[in-house]
Formats: sequence, structure tokens, C-alpha cells
Amino acid sequence: MRDRVAAEIRRLKPDVIFATGDYVTRPRDDITEAARWVAALPARDGIYAVMGNHDSPPVKRALQERGVAVLSNSWTKLHGMIVAGVGDLSRWPHEPQRVIAGIPRAVGTILLAHQPDTFWTYDEHVTLQISGHTHGGQVTVMGLCHAPQVLPNFKGWLLHVSRARAACQRELLETRHGAWSGFFDRDDGSLLYVNRGLGRFKRVSFYCPPELTVWELLPYDTT
Repeated sequence: MRDRVAAEIRRLKPDVIFATGDYVTRPRDDITEAARWVAALPARDGIYAVMGNHDSPPVKRALQERGVAVLSNSWTKLHGMIVAGVGDLSRWPHEPQRVIAGIPRAVGTILLAHQPDTFWTYDEHVTLQISGHTHGGQVTVMGLCHAPQVLPNFKGWLLHVSRARAACQRELLETRHGAWSGFFDRDDGSLLYVNRGLGRFKRVSFYCPPELTVWELLPYDTT
């Protein structure tokens, strides 16, 4: 998978790469190989990243040491637009309202936020929020219904099944706004896109293929 993704990115020759977190499965996992792979991806104007709920301070340091710009409740200018990033909603300092409020108005803004639900925690306008976290639900019914939406209804019964008890004690609903994958918007014109991601927990996936999203960014119309 990694070789195929890297080859496709080399073919595309992107100007910028956005990475939205969870570079390891468990916080104590060795980040060396993953950080080396991310940092080696070709991008003329750099790689911008945020941390996910599975990432730890060593993950952040490893990426930064290899030249990846990790945005932690901060923003930067890039060719006339703003690229901002916030910490994960549940694990890292998470201050989207403060960050976005400090961005100049009438400038196209891309916000990187690991969890999609960040989109409903601020009231400032953004051009586009890019998120991951949900893996598209990983398991879906013909791509229409996501298993994590259904499983909570069976928790009471599954708690009596010894092999399922540990899984049922976890939070299965990765988004409380139904933002499993694709586009979502708000009345103020803000737009969210949720990527299904490249990784899969325990490699489980059903009607939910990994995803590499390609964006063509055009000049921002301020009229």
C-alpha cells in the first residue's frame, strides 16, 4: 500500500501535501518508519500536518525533525492563502475558534483538523476544513450505512458476549454529526471534507476503500 501511494504521489507531482493525523496505531508505536515515509513524499511547497488522537509528542517531534510543518493551533501563509491547523479534539490542545479568529478576513483559509466534529466547534468562516479520523466507517453496508452507527444499538446485548465486551466498552461513534466521509457544509458557506484515509484498524475494510484526495486550488473570490 505505502509503495503504491508514494508512486501515485510522485506521478501527481503535488505542490503541497496535507496530512491529518494518526501516523501510528498506538501512541507508543515506533514512529521512525512512518515519519521517514511521510517526510519523503514529494511536495514542492512542503508538507503540512496536524496530530491525531493516536499520535504522541514523539510522533510530532519526529515529523518536525524531518521537515514536516506540524500546525498546532497555528496558521501560516502559503501563496496568498492561509493554511491553519488545530490539535486533535480529544487528545491535544484544541483551539479552532481562537486560531481562526486571528486569521485576516477575505483570505482563502484551509483548516486541517483530525476529527471532523471540529467543524461544529467554531463559528468563524473557513473556506475548507480537511479531516480524517473516521476511516469512512471502515465497514459499511453497500457503502450506504456505516457499521459504527449501528453497533451502539447492540451494546447492551454484546456486553454479554465475552469476546465482544472489550470492544463494546470503547467509544464506537467517531463522529456525532454523521461526518463519516465526503462533503459537509454550514449556513455561513464553510465547507468540510472528510477523507477515508489510507490506513485501516486491523486492516478491516468493507465497501470502504482507502482514499488519496487530490485538490485543485483556485484563486479565492472575495467579491
